[in-house]
Amino acid sequence: MASRRIPGDLATGLLLLFSLISTLSAARFSPPDNHLIACGASSAADLDDGRAFLPDSGLSPPVLRSHGRQISLSNPSPDAAPLHRNARVFACPSSYEFEIKNTGIHRIRLHFYPFSTPEYDLSSARFHVLASDITLLSYFGTSSPVMKEYFINLNEGKLVISFSPADRSSFAFVNAIEVMSAPKDLILDAGRLVKPDEITEFHGLSKQALETLYRVNIGGPKVTPFNDTLWRTWVSDVEFLKLSSASKVVTYSGRIKYRKYGASREVAPDNVYNTARATSGATVPGSNYSMTWEFPVSSGYKYLVRMHFCDIASLALNQLYFNVYLNGYLAYRDFDLSDSTGQMLASPYYVDFVVDVDVLEHLSISIGPSNLSNPSWIRGLLNGLEIMKINNTMGSLDGKSPVILSEEASELFFVNTCGFGFMSLSVIAFMLFVRWRSESRSLMTWSRLPVDVSNDFLWHTRGPKRGEPRGYAFIQYSAKEEALLAKSKMNGRFVSGRPLVVRLASEKHLGDLESKFSCAETKDNDARSTPGQMNRNAKIAAIRTKLKSLEEQGGCATKKPRLLTNSLPPGNKDHSLTGYQESDR
Repeated sequence: MASRRIPGDLATGLLLLFSLISTLSAARFSPPDNHLIACGASSAADLDDGRAFLPDSGLSPPVLRSHGRQISLSNPSPDAAPLHRNARVFACPSSYEFEIKNTGIHRIRLHFYPFSTPEYDLSSARFHVLASDITLLSYFGTSSPVMKEYFINLNEGKLVISFSPADRSSFAFVNAIEVMSAPKDLILDAGRLVKPDEITEFHGLSKQALETLYRVNIGGPKVTPFNDTLWRTWVSDVEFLKLSSASKVVTYSGRIKYRKYGASREVAPDNVYNTARATSGATVPGSNYSMTWEFPVSSGYKYLVRMHFCDIASLALNQLYFNVYLNGYLAYRDFDLSDSTGQMLASPYYVDFVVDVDVLEHLSISIGPSNLSNPSWIRGLLNGLEIMKINNTMGSLDGKSPVILSEEASELFFVNTCGFGFMSLSVIAFMLFVRWRSESRSLMTWSRLPVDVSNDFLWHTRGPKRGEPRGYAFIQYSAKEEALLAKSKMNGRFVSGRPLVVRLASEKHLGDLESKFSCAETKDNDARSTPGQMNRNAKIAAIRTKLKSLEEQGGCATKKPRLLTNSLPPGNKDHSLTGYQESDR
């Protein structure tokens, strides 16, 4: 039977329709956990990429644990992004709690767009952000819009993201939060650890916390979230390209051949793999490199460098060999892309490298020719590049040191920062927490430590909270080092939904706390009788007697505490170590 010929226009239309359906199908990534929160907003914020962010108040179950202040731009410009028109401001340590249905790696995004209102100039905010005990930001502030992206492996059914002002005169803010399950193949467990004298395997990569610093489309234009299945932005490499000897931009209009168990569209989209920068192999005089990109980074961290390859330039298989260098160290010799992709052209492949940046404040990635290559072949190629910071041994992604009291005392004084009543369960939790693993380079583990908390509480004696703890307590350690480590781990931590302030005990801090935390005591004791005030003073005197006895026993220093100012960021030499007062009403 004779076949019927489809008219040209109809065939073209069907092809375009098929391509559109295929693209839309590929873009339908449905994460099990997908929390999109517009902080401080009163209605949903609809984005151009099709996603809708819900306001952070009124959700069921609620995600906002401390309401803070809701602020908005009074006259936003028509082109202002929906997520940039509102913000949630916190003058006291506060947090969001998200339900996690599927454990594993999750992507966290924090949106910061500083704007000004009569009450707040968001560009003056300074604060810390933690997620699952990982320090994401320390003494953070920004005067321009920024989005921070992280990947964290979650093993529990909830995620708590905490915001804490850096000092009592500052505040925290956030415009939007995203918490999304990451695809299973996005972060694998192993990578190539590049050292000056050798290349070994790095294991446990999927268990680390990562911060995305750069996501670059090599040789191609900017890729917007609308064209990425994970709503990512890939910027052009022009800004970072430093050495480019005889390189050229290569584009490809054919079909990218994704392989089973290989790189997927969730790893990187077609728009990254169908462009590349290639070189014929000519090197810069005095080096082995044909192409080099440089990126500013912070020293003292390891970095995950993911390089995306797709051979869209070779005329035949097995005609592409080259070397890869990270910070001048050989990372991959004689890389054979045809062999890596199972003898397929136009098939994506990526390699994860881990490199330690100890001193340099930049990270360089270079491509150079291999001795196995033929001068008539393409002798180097790169399609895409991602750089992520790996958390340090103390569980931090921000290198700024916390404020530390220089004192010889080995006793800690801890309080609830917003003046709420403290249950004895919180103290028990604190005592149990001394078994927390010290994530130092020696990988030593804490053992159970002797503590003394008896008769070291201040209790409410009058008012509605009579008989309840006022939130003050002492815990004594046998060694100064143990007290300092407990302070660093527990300060700002939420216990039973309440943030803690943990400090070394001193006369000065007691005076500060009596004045700074009057938000709780003043309400209970205003217009009260003199005997109640005398009872309160007696309790304070009892604690001071306790401190004096410790001094006489050699357990507490007699000198006044002082701040180690070299541990503070520039411009922050006078941070108070006492708590905060919430102003959300």
